[in-house]
Amino acid sequence: MIAGTRFGLYDPAKRALGVEKGQSTYLVKNYLAGMLSGAVSSFTGNPFYLVRARLQASNSGAITRGRHVYTSAFQGFKSVYQTDGVGGFFRGIGGAIPRVSFGSATQLSSYEFFKDMLLRRPYLGYSFQDQTVLLHLSASILAGFFCVTAMNPFDVISVRLYNQPLDPLTGKGLLYTGPLDCARKTLVTEGVKGAFKGWTVQYIRLGPHTVFTFLFWEQLKLAYEKITHNHEELVTPDHVTKLADTKTPATLYQMGQAIFENSTDDSNASSITQSVLLWQTAAAKGHLNAKYSYAQCLKQGKGELKADPVAATAHFRQLYEAKHAWGTYGYAEALNFGDGIRPNKPKAFELYMACARSDLPPAYMAVANMYASGEGVAKVCVYRSIISEALEWYHKAAAKGDAHAKSILGDWYFNGVHNVVQNVSLGLSLRQEAARAGVPNALFNMGCLYRVGDHVEKNETVAYKLFQQAAIKG
Repeated sequence: MIAGTRFGLYDPAKRALGVEKGQSTYLVKNYLAGMLSGAVSSFTGNPFYLVRARLQASNSGAITRGRHVYTSAFQGFKSVYQTDGVGGFFRGIGGAIPRVSFGSATQLSSYEFFKDMLLRRPYLGYSFQDQTVLLHLSASILAGFFCVTAMNPFDVISVRLYNQPLDPLTGKGLLYTGPLDCARKTLVTEGVKGAFKGWTVQYIRLGPHTVFTFLFWEQLKLAYEKITHNHEELVTPDHVTKLADTKTPATLYQMGQAIFENSTDDSNASSITQSVLLWQTAAAKGHLNAKYSYAQCLKQGKGELKADPVAATAHFRQLYEAKHAWGTYGYAEALNFGDGIRPNKPKAFELYMACARSDLPPAYMAVANMYASGEGVAKVCVYRSIISEALEWYHKAAAKGDAHAKSILGDWYFNGVHNVVQNVSLGLSLRQEAARAGVPNALFNMGCLYRVGDHVEKNETVAYKLFQQAAIKG
């Protein structure tokens, strides 16, 4: 009851709060959505939780704690109603709502946070892929730890409120007047440790529960998306016009994103056109992420759009002025390469640097490339320090998982060029990593090494395959 209500209300609550990835308030709004769904689920599930807690604590013998002795769940519900009326089912609700609210908020928001974090960069040399069991498993294990820690103090309070003996005349608790009184007495008599009593047992119970819950939830969502996608009607301009009257910009953007991600390739023009229509409508209503997606399609001529770099760059500039990180990066790209605007290398460098400082992964590589070429940075430093700056930024890009940065660093270290101290072992390792990631230059260079047996065992068959892959990838 509680879990079903929480998960069922979480996404609607996010939509109501206008949650969008990339917002500075993304994590806070996710947390609030989790609290809201948790509070409602706690209210609807309290009668079941109350009877369950009393059943587990009851005993028919002399060691019975309190006065609640139930022989079955049905008898428990009947007894509560006969003794305390409908209000009896909500005894302890003051402790239960904060417990489930904070637990739900921590569990749901931390799971999404860890999913995004694991997707953003490689960990221990491994790059997570979206919509995979390993990603869901790893994120749910981390979320379980934080969930149990957040919920345990409220669990202690709830269980003590549920099971305290009651005054037979007034029906009020004999030990605590309410959740705050229970919390105060627990801290005074037992200290902070008292709030975390049973943490280990709780994690043994809730840790696997969190893992299996999210694994099943993600698989059910994927199955539902496949079923609904197979029966979706095409999104036409008339349809979008009607949707614009009833849906929020965030919902329109998410619909476009879902359709775009389900498009198998760029040849699926009809699906991409549907996404473009939705993004264009959401952008007109002020949605920045939708404006960025629309601008990218306009720049590349995706779907039925004709490539228009001038219009695309105008959108990127508006996004830059609105301090949108990816829009700023798009505008920097336009200034650097002169796409739809007069080139301005110094300004492009300035914007790339701002994006890198905002932890935008491709910006690290862009900054490194500009330092390496010396374009746009001549007024910043002299040539000697430009190369050292380039080396530092290539290392930063490689640490973010950029395979092209690894390829360049591999060449520099292997050959000892650009004032870099030669390190053949490191250079070879970086080249191999880049080749495994499919970087054409790295594939070609590794092919050359295998062809002549330079620091690798000579193998012309392997060399031929590497040359072939490099040619295919351009």
